[in-house]
Amino acid sequence: MKDFLAYASLVVMTVAAAWYCRMIVTKRVSPAPATWAVGCFATNLSWWGYWNKPGATIWGNVSLFGGVFQVTTVSAVLFVSLWKEKALRLSFDRVQRTCLGVAGAVLVFWVLNPTSVRAAQITFWTTQALLVVAYAATIGKALALRKNVDSIFYMVGVSTSAVLGLFPPVWESNVYGITSSVRFIVSAILTTCLLCALDRKQGWVQLKREIDAVPFWIRDWARSLFA
Repeated sequence: MKDFLAYASLVVMTVAAAWYCRMIVTKRVSPAPATWAVGCFATNLSWWGYWNKPGATIWGNVSLFGGVFQVTTVSAVLFVSLWKEKALRLSFDRVQRTCLGVAGAVLVFWVLNPTSVRAAQITFWTTQALLVVAYAATIGKALALRKNVDSIFYMVGVSTSAVLGLFPPVWESNVYGITSSVRFIVSAILTTCLLCALDRKQGWVQLKREIDAVPFWIRDWARSLFA
């Protein structure tokens, strides 16, 4: 059962990432590249810190592993898409600059202490805190805009993956994995609820747009599969 839930978490996360990448390429969403740059850096650094501690396993922190995959993939697609359009601009606000500065300092500390278990632990816990701050800043921006400009399907997929990813670390009694999963679940579900609430006020414009896009996504996927 543990393996099944871990694989299910990764599959759902992969589908969600693929959906969001298509939304980016087809211009149905316009995520801020600076936000994804911060998230990508912090998530990969957190995984690096976790993986370099004794006894680390993928299943013990499958939510973080899936998160690294999806945030790196989405960031790459977003940056390449904007670069091709000559529209890639990174504008960091005060919170994002602070997060990058702290993450950079943690990285330097770890590089100077590459064999230290304590350095790996500090890296993991610090970046987990930074990811909470980054999510809070994203939620704050959405509230300030008072409208949904992001993908509901994607956030539902991420939330589902996070919930499924909680059970494997619980089975292994992995504190690091449980922490990552709980942080991921709370952040993702809060963001999903907020996006739905904002979209409801707009008459479910974004949700209808995504529902209309489903047949085209399936058609293109089938064509690529049988080409």
